[in-house]
Amino acid sequence: MKIQRFILGALTVLGVLFSTGCVAIGTDTSGTAIYAFDATDSKILVWDDAETLYDDTSTDPTRTLTSAKLADLAPLASGGMCLNRSQGRLWLISESGLIARIDSIRSRSGAITSSYIRTFQLGDGDGGDDDVLDSSTFGQLAVDGTSGTLYATEYNSSTTRIWAITSPLAYADGDTVAATSVNLLKVSGDKHCLGVAAFNSKLFGFFYSGSSVEDSNTDTYTGPRLRLGTASGFASDSSVIVGTSNTLLSECKDHGLLAADSTNGLVYVCRTAGPIAFKNAKFSTSYDVAPSLELPAPSAALVTIAHPGTKDWLVGTGTPATSSTTLWMWKSPSTDTTTSPVAFAYGTAIRAIAMDGSASTE
Repeated sequence: MKIQRFILGALTVLGVLFSTGCVAIGTDTSGTAIYAFDATDSKILVWDDAETLYDDTSTDPTRTLTSAKLADLAPLASGGMCLNRSQGRLWLISESGLIARIDSIRSRSGAITSSYIRTFQLGDGDGGDDDVLDSSTFGQLAVDGTSGTLYATEYNSSTTRIWAITSPLAYADGDTVAATSVNLLKVSGDKHCLGVAAFNSKLFGFFYSGSSVEDSNTDTYTGPRLRLGTASGFASDSSVIVGTSNTLLSECKDHGLLAADSTNGLVYVCRTAGPIAFKNAKFSTSYDVAPSLELPAPSAALVTIAHPGTKDWLVGTGTPATSSTTLWMWKSPSTDTTTSPVAFAYGTAIRAIAMDGSASTE
């Protein structure tokens, strides 16, 4: 009789759990924060609860972060901000390769003291092999929360590469990083790497153009391409999505920033007419494959995107404007591909965004 009562009780508990709507893996949206870089005043706006902002777009930022070092980052690179959730650390990069690191980001508010922020410069400034490319621009910044490796895209009119900095915490304030001291990732023939994303030792790169790619049937493909690799680099003719018939990547060439969903194994690509995403498995099939999902278009051209990695949100921005930049929020994008994004504008120029899927851990 005691055993029967125990089983009955256990079944009752399970019934309660299911009836209360326990969140399935990959669809949780709780405990997520949004960080937005305000280029107007070189400050960071933080909304600690994306749910609250989604429900009421008039919600003011929970925190505002300021520092004289943030002004040194002007102009901030497009997509030049990312967050290491496992370390609670925010990273930023300027178009000229100046990197800023902010520690204990979830606890910071107001003026950031010098003990929590430092900057270091990519390239030694001598114009040789240890320096940045001639007339180059740095673009998107990404960090792998598993390894701590920091990735930064750099390109000029003829060459593109990704800086893979395996020990970014080793650099003190004011240091310079010689190009020959890090891994410089590139694929022969590929140009204009706009986007980069990383998780679980996987590295994704979006390239505006490049040499033709040949499959096992000797069919060739051209145009923008999305590559999957590791911290060691990319293979030239494998683990790549490229082609103009099905991929929709040709519609991403103006921006091409990336955002990774580590829980659902998705990489989102910024497309002017609305984000698209590819499952990891897509990289092992034919080159010219259709996206795994397409999200509803925002009300204007999409320029940047960000994902919290472990929670099911996607946030994007329009063109940075002096007066006001529009931001859009897609809730549960991995499963809801029909609901239009919620739009809001805070009345300032947003240059980059980042999301924290572990905002409630401190």
